[in-house]
Amino acid sequence: MVTCTVTPDDGTDEGTALSASITIENTAPVLASVSLTPTTATETDTLMCTPATATDADGDTVAYAYGWTVDGTDIGVSTDTLDGTYFNRDQDVFCTVTPSDGDTDGDAVDSNTVTIDNTAPSISSVSITPDPAAASDTLSCSYTGFSDDDDDSDASTYAWTVNGSSVGTDTTLEGLFVGG
Repeated sequence: MVTCTVTPDDGTDEGTALSASITIENTAPVLASVSLTPTTATETDTLMCTPATATDADGDTVAYAYGWTVDGTDIGVSTDTLDGTYFNRDQDVFCTVTPSDGDTDGDAVDSNTVTIDNTAPSISSVSITPDPAAASDTLSCSYTGFSDDDDDSDASTYAWTVNGSSVGTDTTLEGLFVGG
């Protein structure tokens, strides 16, 4: 509480003093910006929401509340990180941070928006049969363990080389090699 007292005085006598009091209200903290990283992300990444330092005119300690928006929908997550189980390729993601001094919330601040990129697929192994092979054999190439975090269909391609030269793109190869 702040009080101001005024005592009237004409230089000879003092009059009756009067006072007025006010209570200083809490000032909300102010957050300048929020960044979302990485700025190029796929479904295998974990996004990190990082607020800049907030200022509080009252000198109070500031805490942060987090929120996440994916393609325009608040997804109800309140942590400072978000993993790929919450977003898919081509979705727009941003986070929102609200500073609070324990008494008053400041204005919420949105981060930059990150559009989720395609995740490259992977395979577990590649094999050539028969092994060992003879010059008269037809070789067959196969692979196992196709995986794609974006749930895209398998469109894998084949490429054969013999001594560094490209010789085909089918699943089999015959007659283009010799012993050794």
